[in-house]
Amino acid sequence: MGQTRNTAWKVVGLFASLLVAACASAYADQLQWNEYEVCAQAVRELRQVPILLSYCSLADNERIEVWRIQGAQIVETSAQGLYEVVVVGQRLYESRGAYTRGAIQEPVAYIGIKGARGCERFASGIDLAYTYVPVGDGVFRCLGRVLGLECVVPVEALTFPGAVAK
Repeated sequence: MGQTRNTAWKVVGLFASLLVAACASAYADQLQWNEYEVCAQAVRELRQVPILLSYCSLADNERIEVWRIQGAQIVETSAQGLYEVVVVGQRLYESRGAYTRGAIQEPVAYIGIKGARGCERFASGIDLAYTYVPVGDGVFRCLGRVLGLECVVPVEALTFPGAVAK
């Protein structure tokens, strides 16, 4: 009887661990794939901005990156009825330090990205919850929130020094 009870608790513990892991990973790609109209709104917004900030505020050991935007488009995904926004750009700067789950201390110090990584043009799918667009006075706000979408983001806005942007 004791062996069966221990085995049952182990199964319950394993199931609970898997459930917690699944819930945590659900936030990893909150607004990566969306309906076409949501993606179209995001592309319209992105076409108006010269730079964006990329930062997953739910991740550990994450740096903020500054990207120069050269284009944005909508692509189909493997899920029927869901699309993704792909940005073409160049990485310009990254935060000097990495942050843990949104523990940002402003002002953030940025350093230029050098070498091949800083010079090459890239294309990357974006998650609207972890993409920040300028809203004025050096403030960048979560694109998902700008579009009125629900998402979990410990950091809703970031500032980016105007002197660095120029």
